[in-house]
Amino acid sequence: MTALFLANLKMMVRNRQAIFWALFFPLLLVVAFGLFDFNNVGTGRMLIVDRAGTETSQQIITGVASIDLLEVVKVEGETAETQARGRLAQGDLDYLLIIPSSETTPGPVTLLYGSGDAGRNQLVDGTVRYIVHRVASDGGGGGLVESQEIAVDQVSYFEVVLMGLVGLGIMTNSIISIAVRISTYRNMSILKRLLVTPLPIWKYFVGEVGAHLVVALVQAAIIIGVGVLVFGARLHGNLAWIFVIVALGSLVFLNIGCSSPGPFSPPPPCPGSCPMWPRPCP
Repeated sequence: MTALFLANLKMMVRNRQAIFWALFFPLLLVVAFGLFDFNNVGTGRMLIVDRAGTETSQQIITGVASIDLLEVVKVEGETAETQARGRLAQGDLDYLLIIPSSETTPGPVTLLYGSGDAGRNQLVDGTVRYIVHRVASDGGGGGLVESQEIAVDQVSYFEVVLMGLVGLGIMTNSIISIAVRISTYRNMSILKRLLVTPLPIWKYFVGEVGAHLVVALVQAAIIIGVGVLVFGARLHGNLAWIFVIVALGSLVFLNIGCSSPGPFSPPPPCPGSCPMWPRPCP
């Protein structure tokens, strides 16, 4: 019993294919997901429109720019402000801070933000109010801040998972499918026989990759179609770009599949004395 256990364990250790899929591949997933910081609030993008152009407004901009949660950019002009409002409504911008003109009685500072990240919005809103109140108190002003939330089209959990399923589909199809095929061809000596044919080796791989790309695109279309038509998911963005990303992702995973040993590959058969390879069976 012990000898059989040790023998099976030794065979598994010597099997590169089993070691790769049992140990190395899960390790890649752990490292990939470990690089994401899911507990981090995240950095937001803020545009500041300074209508005043005074020393006080510059102090406000400097104080807001020191917030670690924000990437602050100052813009000027009514056109830039209009474009910023449009980007905010579309979800391409997180915050818009408007400092009013001081030619007449200065009004309150306006902070516009989307309805995406409620926790970050509270932190930014409170910090901006503190900075404006501190700067205005030093200058003898009121330091009022008016906050306004802009409704932004939210992405549901299933819509996020749907795109993840598309990525998972092209990953498994590209890595496992081509790895199994090439490994099987190698064990059956088909790849060796192809070397003595007039077919250039690059044409063989181009054909393999092209076929897998078509399957990946069809697979993505089926997954997205079922998610949209059956479960009512919405696509946010350009559908054409999704298929472009699917094609590029498939090329990356096909490269991994070509360079990795295939899973569950059968042992190489004895070629015997094949006319093309007259070598004795080792």
